Amino acid sequence: MTNINLNQLNIIGKKQEFKFSKFKKLSLSCLISLILCILSVYILKYSFLLFITFLSYSDLFRIKNIIINCDEKNINEEILLLTGLDNGQSILKQNLKNLRSKILKHPAVIDAKLKRQLPNTLIINLKTRKPIAIGSLDKLYFIDEQGNAYKRVSVLDTYDFPVITGVLGNNIQETEKRLKGATEVLKRLREIAPEFLSWGVSEIHYVDERFVDMYLKEIRAGVRIHTPQIQQEIQKLTKAIFYLRETGLLNKVAQIIPYHRSGVAIGLKESF
Repeated sequence: MTNINLNQLNIIGKKQEFKFSKFKKLSLSCLISLILCILSVYILKYSFLLFITFLSYSDLFRIKNIIINCDEKNINEEILLLTGLDNGQSILKQNLKNLRSKILKHPAVIDAKLKRQLPNTLIINLKTRKPIAIGSLDKLYFIDEQGNAYKRVSVLDTYDFPVITGVLGNNIQETEKRLKGATEVLKRLREIAPEFLSWGVSEIHYVDERFVDMYLKEIRAGVRIHTPQIQQEIQKLTKAIFYLRETGLLNKVAQIIPYHRSGVAIGLKESF
């Protein structure tokens, strides 16, 4: 009986040893396979990086064209200076996210989208502010349609916008309010009488919430406008200017007041 039990125990022990040996081999095989997989991934990764590095130094992927699409063509050179972009740089080395961050620092830019057009073209699409006037603050600034001063005018800028004056207040809030008020008058003029602006409004001087003085290039005279009645007054003013043209008195005008109760009051120069 004892011999039988010993034989059974020996058989069981051998089976366990066999299973353990098989498990060790399987585990070792799995471990080797895992190590080989990891090594393969690293080899592929670094091979890819080496390949990209090689391509980045290839003349095929050197920037030859930088296309900037925006309404304000005058800022193209400024965008290139901000980004440091230039022909001959590797297009693959450019970090588009960092380039976009740099571009958005430009005061005239609202949004920017960049894309590579391989092998050698970088496209920059910009959404920019549209200036409608020049604001005379502590310095001259471009003014957008919302009445915001966003960029200082430099000697290199070319423009043909009316100058808004008389908006400097005792504090920033008052200045912003007056500037937005003058901008609204200019936008209203564009809506109701675009032909009037085509005659050349050189300056809009903000007096208060009720009045602005406009200076026209054609007659070189001040025109005081009562802003709550701007549409009716512009109509009367237009008729008055046509009359002055026909009578040859246009260059003799010193001031026009279209909100006069009897019609349009016209002041002539004394030399006349």
